[in-house]
Amino acid sequence: MLVDYIKDIVDNDGWDIEIKEGKYIVKRIVDCKDNYLTYSLGKTASHWMVESMRVQLRIYLPEDMYEVKYEFINTPKPKIQLYSSTHTSYQNNYTGILIDRPEL
Repeated sequence: MLVDYIKDIVDNDGWDIEIKEGKYIVKRIVDCKDNYLTYSLGKTASHWMVESMRVQLRIYLPEDMYEVKYEFINTPKPKIQLYSSTHTSYQNNYTGILIDRPEL
């Protein structure tokens, strides 16, 4: 019954509500499959969205009854380039770390 009450407060289909260990978990799941822009914009806005939802719920419920989360699934994997043909690499003898240095 309280889940329905929280859903009425949230009034948004993007948020999911579940009960876990006596706490109501209000969670937004964002699917970033094949969309780096959604992920990059969502990462910057997620803190604001969570805080906004906390403020909205704080009016009606005690803070120890719920937890607000923002979760990304299917996040893009970073592309790592080990070396470049336009740069020369040399090894630093003191640390053994490869350092990329632009050609002069």
